[in-house]
Amino acid sequence: MEEQWKTSHRNYFSEEGIENSLLGQEFLSFYKDISSTIPAPPLLLINTTHTQSGNYNVISPVTYDHLRPLSGMNDFLGNLQYSYPDKSIALSTAMRINASFPYVTPVGEIKQLDEEGNEVYTDQYADAGYYDNIGGRVSKGVEEVFITVLQKSFPSLVDKIEIKHLVIAHNEKRKAMKKATQLSAPLTTLQNVRIGHTKEAMNKLGNSYAVTLTPQAIVPYIKREVMGDIMNLMNE
Repeated sequence: MEEQWKTSHRNYFSEEGIENSLLGQEFLSFYKDISSTIPAPPLLLINTTHTQSGNYNVISPVTYDHLRPLSGMNDFLGNLQYSYPDKSIALSTAMRINASFPYVTPVGEIKQLDEEGNEVYTDQYADAGYYDNIGGRVSKGVEEVFITVLQKSFPSLVDKIEIKHLVIAHNEKRKAMKKATQLSAPLTTLQNVRIGHTKEAMNKLGNSYAVTLTPQAIVPYIKREVMGDIMNLMNE
């Protein structure tokens, strides 16, 4: 999946002659060499779910555990760098563990090592939608932190700034079941939690501008030589 993303991104968005995809770069590489002449890029926060504990994890270029509105969210890169100092993951990898599909896409894994380099255990990370499918908890936390900074350092701007959350979600309408069987109830609950949490997050965001999307089929990229082999097999 990652290779498909990088190939498609390079084909459609990269300048001619550039072989490496932007998605293949390390997550933290976008925030290096920032100075007064080189402005910082937008703060990119990607969430995922820790398989073993079910905890909310955030892949972030900045630390945030000292900020109360963002407390309780585990720092993915901080945990990674405990065993692999100064390392991060590719942007495409961050996207994949954010958008893993159960039983189709393998969960992401990070082997935790002791001081001697021996494997102690393996952290696994699954689709963000198990916990928060639209990242609403992070968005609301960032908003609260931003407002606090305005009130303390720029009070004259408080009444001049209005924050809007751009929510991109599928326009999925589902009627509630009248009753689930005892056999199907556990799985039905897990299935509906995903949608229920999304609606709760959108309600918490308040009067935000929401964009709804219609699901579109994704056509996989297949190399020409592979496609030629497939066509030959079909014609035999």
